[in-house]
Amino acid sequence: LDSFGEHSFYNVETMKAALEKTSMVNNFFHESFRLYPLAPALGGECTSDINITSTKTGKKYTLPKGTSMTFPNMTLQRQVPDPDEIRPERWDVPAGEQPFLHTFQSGPHTCPGKPLSLLEGRVFLLLVALQFEFEFPEGVTKVEYEDGGLLRPKDGMPLLVKRRAAYYVYEESLLHM
Repeated sequence: LDSFGEHSFYNVETMKAALEKTSMVNNFFHESFRLYPLAPALGGECTSDINITSTKTGKKYTLPKGTSMTFPNMTLQRQVPDPDEIRPERWDVPAGEQPFLHTFQSGPHTCPGKPLSLLEGRVFLLLVALQFEFEFPEGVTKVEYEDGGLLRPKDGMPLLVKRRAAYYVYEESLLHM
């Protein structure tokens, strides 16, 4: 990457300010994790007895402490209106009203790398979106995925990548968009 001197976009304070002012980057990143979790399913174990009541039948069930569980993230994260649509605005609500996101698990077994991973992903997304344009090749309208333990594109990722002719690199430009 080119060096932009003291006005470099690639410094910690400018990047932090840019991320705070561009909620769309955060929202889009979360929405992409909701639609395409890296781990389509995660396992866990009940640390205490869990009582569940069916909302349809009223029947009660108990999952005893020690029961092994599988959480189908791909299914659980699609319990929203228009589940297959990319709608970053879903995340423009208070945390308690946001869609379920189990990509990093939750509770006492939350992935300890979650904050760093989310920060790195948002920084990467912001930098790439500023400098490149993406489009599918002619005849391709979507990417098919396969689950081999981790979700990955089936038969590769058909994508055309072009460097933008001009992009916002100076902090003044980005922060006043």
